[in-house]
This record gives sequence, C-alpha cells and structure tokens, in this order.
Amino acid sequence: MTATSKSSDLPPPNEEKYRPPFNPLEGCCWPDPDPSPPTEEEGASTRGGTSTTNELHLNDVSRMSSTPVEGIFFPRTEHDVLGILERARNSRKQVSIRGTQHSMGGHSLVQNGFVIDSKYLNCIRYDSSTQLVTVQAGCSWADVIQCLNQYQKSPKVLQSYCTFSVGGTLSVNAHGISSDETLASCVRAFRLARYDERGQVQMITCTRPNDHTAELRLEEELFGLALGGYGLFGVITECTLEVVDNCNLTLDSLSKLSVVAEGGKGMSEFERIWEACRKDSSVEIKLARLNILSLESASLYIFRRGDNENSSQTTSSNLPLQPKKLSLVGRLLYKWALPVLKEYRQYTEDVTGQALDMPPHSFETTRNDVLWESAVPLSKIYSPLVLVEDTFVLQEFFVPCGAFQDWIRQARPIYQEIDAYQRLGTEAVKPQSLILLNTTIRFVEQDKHTFLSYARSVHGCYAFVLYYRIKLLDQVERDLGRFHNRFADVAVGLGGTFYLPYRKCYNDELLQKAYPMLKEFGEKKDKTIGVFSNEWFNRYVRPHCSESNAFSVLPTATGTNVRVSQPGVMSREEFMAWLPRQDSPTLERRTNSYRALLRDKTLRKRFEEEFLVNVFNLVDPSETMRVMSKAAWDPQNQTDLHIFEVLHGHFHGQSPSSPLAALEQGWRGVRQLSHQKAELTHETAAILHRLGLFGRIRSYLSVGDHGKMVRS
Repeated sequence: MTATSKSSDLPPPNEEKYRPPFNPLEGCCWPDPDPSPPTEEEGASTRGGTSTTNELHLNDVSRMSSTPVEGIFFPRTEHDVLGILERARNSRKQVSIRGTQHSMGGHSLVQNGFVIDSKYLNCIRYDSSTQLVTVQAGCSWADVIQCLNQYQKSPKVLQSYCTFSVGGTLSVNAHGISSDETLASCVRAFRLARYDERGQVQMITCTRPNDHTAELRLEEELFGLALGGYGLFGVITECTLEVVDNCNLTLDSLSKLSVVAEGGKGMSEFERIWEACRKDSSVEIKLARLNILSLESASLYIFRRGDNENSSQTTSSNLPLQPKKLSLVGRLLYKWALPVLKEYRQYTEDVTGQALDMPPHSFETTRNDVLWESAVPLSKIYSPLVLVEDTFVLQEFFVPCGAFQDWIRQARPIYQEIDAYQRLGTEAVKPQSLILLNTTIRFVEQDKHTFLSYARSVHGCYAFVLYYRIKLLDQVERDLGRFHNRFADVAVGLGGTFYLPYRKCYNDELLQKAYPMLKEFGEKKDKTIGVFSNEWFNRYVRPHCSESNAFSVLPTATGTNVRVSQPGVMSREEFMAWLPRQDSPTLERRTNSYRALLRDKTLRKRFEEEFLVNVFNLVDPSETMRVMSKAAWDPQNQTDLHIFEVLHGHFHGQSPSSPLAALEQGWRGVRQLSHQKAELTHETAAILHRLGLFGRIRSYLSVGDHGKMVRS
C-alpha cells in the first residue's frame, strides 16, 4: 500500500512532473503486528504516552520498544516515498524509516508519527559492464545474493546474516564478516528522498567524496551524514554497491587460541594469527568466538581460497531457496539446555571446531554459501513446550587494535559478574533471567566515510559482539544496561567506542566521550526541517538542536498545490465492459503450463520447495512432483486439464496406503486450515480495528475461496 497526499511544484531530477498515483486507500494504515490493545508494560514503555485501544503500536526485534504511531506506509516507488513525505509535512507529522526492525533502541520508531516500511522497495539491477549492483532499500541481502549468484558475484561487505534489509544496513553503517571494512566503503552512490531548504520534497543522488580535504558539495556531505545516520537526513531509496567474485573456499577451524600473551608482553597467539589473516589476500571471511567462561582463549574460523586451480575460479553456488537456519534441535539445545551447561557447550565447540549456533559448513564451500544464513532463529525464542516472555539483545564494543589484551583483562571481572548474575540472580531477579550466550570477535578498519563513525582508530579496531537472552522485565533491562555501561567505560577508556543501534541504556556523558562529534551532528541536523526523527534521536541528539528544529514550529512549505484526487474506481458498467469474454482473442489460454514448469529448473524448484510447502501442503511434495512428471511425460495427456485430471484422480480416487499415511494426510489438512484461519483472523482484525477511523465497510471481497465469502 502506498500513501500519497498533496504534490509539489518541484520536479524530480528527471525533469518529469511529479504526480503521485491515485490511491483509493489514501489515509489507511494497517496494524502491524496484531492489533491488540497494548499492555500496561507496553504503555509505560512509550516514553510516557498514554495508550488507547485505537492506537497503533509498533515495536522492533527486541520487543521492548513498543511505541504508538499515527500510521505505517508501504511505498513501492520513489514517487510513493515523496508523496508520503509531502503528506507528513502538510499534516505536521514526523517520519521514521524501518527495514526488518533489527535496531533495538527506537531508531525505526517515532511516537505519534509516520513509519515508512521499505519492504516493497525491492528492485535489483546488476550491470556486468561496471560490475556494480543497484539495489533498492527494501531488498534483503538474501535477495542481493540470489541476484549476484547468477553472475558468479557476491556482496563485498555483508553482516553475519543475509536476512537484514539493505536500507537498514546502510542506516547503521554495519560491518560484517566478509570484509574488515564497513558497508560505507563499498557504496558508490545512493538516492535520498529529503526536504530542501524551502521545505519542498526532492530526490538527490549522494556520492562518495573524491577529495576529503576539499569543501564538500551537498550531495557529498549527505553521503557521510545519511550513511550511519539512522534515517535522520532522509529516506535512502536505492544504492549502488561494489561487488566481488563468488569463489570456492576452504574452512580452517582453529580452537583454543590464547588471547593473552605469556607474561603480558607482545602479541597473543590469537592476535598473531588474526594479523596474518588480515595480510593474507586469500582469506575471504573470518570470525572468532571468545571463550566466555575463562576469557583465556578463542576459536577462529577462517574461510580462504585454496591453492588449487578451482579455488581461483568464480562460481555459482547451489543455494537453497531460503537462507540456512539453525535446526529446531539446535535452537532447543542452544537456547534452552546449553546456556545452563556452558562448560559442556564450550568443550563441544572446541572438540568439533563448529560453533553450535552456526549452520554446519563443509570443509569445501563457496563464499555465497557461507553468507546464506538467516538471523530469524537467533532473534526469536523457540518455545516447544511453554510460552516464555524472553527476548534477545545485542551489545557491541570497539577497541583499538593495540588494546586487545587490555580490554580482555579489564572485561574479565564483568564477565564473571554476569555469570554470577545468571546462576544466582538477585533479591529482585530470579536466576537465569539474564544469560550471555556468546561473544563474537570481528575486526573493523578505520571508517573515513561516515560522519558518526564508530571505527576511528587509525590501525583498525577489534569488535566484541555480546549476544544475550533476557527476561522481559524492567529490572533485568536496567541490570543489562549497567553491564553495558561498564563494558563501554572500558572500551572508551582505551580509546574505543560502542555501537549505537542497540538499547538506549547509556547516559549523555558516556555517549559524548565515545562520540565527541555528536554535538556537530546535531548542528548539521539543525539545518534541516524537523520531519525525520526517531526515539533514539529524541533521547540523545535533540538536546543538541535548537528550538527552531522542533517540528512544532516548522513553517508550512511554500508553493504547495493541493492535488484533488480523481475517482479511481470503475463503475459497475465500466467493469463489466472491461472484463474479457470467453471468446476474446486477448484472453490467454494456457495449455502447456505443467510441462513448462517442469522444464524450468528455477520454477520447478520454487514450486516444490515453496508452493507445495507453504501454500498447498496437503500431500507430500515429492509425491506430487512424481505424479505430475509421470502425467506430463504421457503423450495421451495433451493439455493442462488432462494432467490436472490425472492429479485429481491420483489423490482423490484412492485411499491412503496405510493408517500412518492417513494420519499424516489428516495432520497436513489440519495444519493447513490452522494457517488459513490465523491469516484470515489477522486480516479481518486489521480491518475491523481501524473501522472507527475509516468508516464502515461497504463491500467485502475474498479472493481464492470459490466465492464463499463474496457478497454484493
């Protein structure tokens, strides 16, 4: 759905008159997640806002940022984005932007404002002549990998998981495992929807500065402000990225590497090997896991191009349709059993050379295979028996390269206190209410591209990423914040920083020490009108802005014309005349669809692994494919109808072969009905929830149920 309002006289860069498309659902916003009244805890967490049953509340992946918003919009084009921004300006609403909601501190939320969800900005174009890929902000990195894999290419910089959105990664300037650089290092340009100094909406193409010593042009300055700028300077709609070859890799797994040098002098064993990996051009991917029990050793996973002839060649990976996930058994063990048995988990990982929360990688693999991993199982609680009110939280600290061992020594007592907190609890908190699951070690080279840079050390910095499971309790979150600030004090004291996209638990003094440019960041934000905002900005940056930046005193834009919407719905007579007739020569009659599907490798795979699993899951998908193939090869079946009759006769003309088969078939039917009921309930509740604001339903149409729910 798109939302549009009044249009501006200002044309976009292509000089064509900007005319947002007519939208018959203008003004609608659909609840997400389910439109249930917020609890008292949720109401208390909305920055003092009051809660009513008519308020739409949104959250992020932490489930601790419930915020009432005015509406959520799903643009599909840049024109849609501009229309939403015009509507926000004219209705004096603030705007935030979200991707997959994996920031955890209100960065994608603004109280009582508009939220732009980018999921339908999902086009990708690869240019083989320049070896650059242009990606819209709503694409997931999985989409990018799938596209590039066809050309034997791979993203240059990518996080540990590929299910995040590209726009979200740009807004936090994430770093990852496929390179020691931040994402900004591989961004050539991006398009930004913003307001000019007159308050008019515009699209601008931001480019990387060629000369950092010269005075920056507007588009060059915005390049550094919008990347890692948390959506405060505009909406990034698409970007152009550098790519690298997809190649064959070999895994080397190194365990029990000492992280502290003997006698405290010189580099540790871990540092020496890591430094060798940095200098080795054959190393494509590397990451490490710290032993959180002793903080004396770490495991290092190195994916490198081998010495044989095949290793230097580009390749296309045989990727499954969906990114790899931690298995249900793995989730059960990793999130329930093994957190209590940390010693056993550490011993298992040391012996097997495989982290238990990572999908198993074979000795020989490819670059895209390693990156083809989903974050979903690690961001959600797996509750096989009981419902639990737990969530997962990340913290990240950056320490200059030369201070690695100092951070280990000073952080050890904090790790010990966290372990005691987990085992014993406190007077107010039960044991196992806060569990540190792991600590990952990465490396980030100096970032010279973004204004609000977290990696400023000239020789690069180590990144320590802590992954917690906690109870959804205020006291637990306060205690987690206390641990964060102790780690942050250590990092900042050593000349490092901490990552900002996570929970808002730090005070202004600590933030100012880590990011001394924050005041100037606020001053540059001050030069823009106050439409773009979020809850993190309101807490930490707005105090550095002047009163004139407050949206309450924003002047109305000049030169704005009111666009009068024209009816966009056909009359009954027009609709009946438009419908194609049975004898119409323009009516497409498919007679070879089954055979065409079976011949197309991609369609066949998607049909079997997606449609027959997620949509039509009443029978075994492999059996369906066998019967379909058999019918398609029989020349007696000349049309699709003949093949369908064979399928129908096979599944409806015979009884299950055994009681077990009958039970399985019945279970599939019950599960399918359950999924359909849940989806229909959600859609109906979403409509009814907003009836008080949008009027009464005049007609209702349900597609796909043979007309059982169609009423004139």
